[in-house]
Amino acid sequence: MGKRDKQLERFKNNPKNVAFDDLVALLKYFGCTFREGKGSHSVYTHSCFGEEEHTLPRQNPMGVIYVKKAIENIERIRSCMED
Repeated sequence: MGKRDKQLERFKNNPKNVAFDDLVALLKYFGCTFREGKGSHSVYTHSCFGEEEHTLPRQNPMGVIYVKKAIENIERIRSCMED
């Protein structure tokens, strides 16, 4: 199990104490691209999502709902890449 896989498992087990930069780094590792959104938000996309975009607010620690959604999206990317 690699470093990023271990980090993903940590986030799954404890989504309360995740830093914005750590979550962005993990999403980038799985191939997401980022652009600036409105205000203090960043928007990320992936080819597996089609036209779908997801927003992350810049906050530390990240809100649990954002971490869980990002984990869900990483799982989508993994299954998309396996097909």
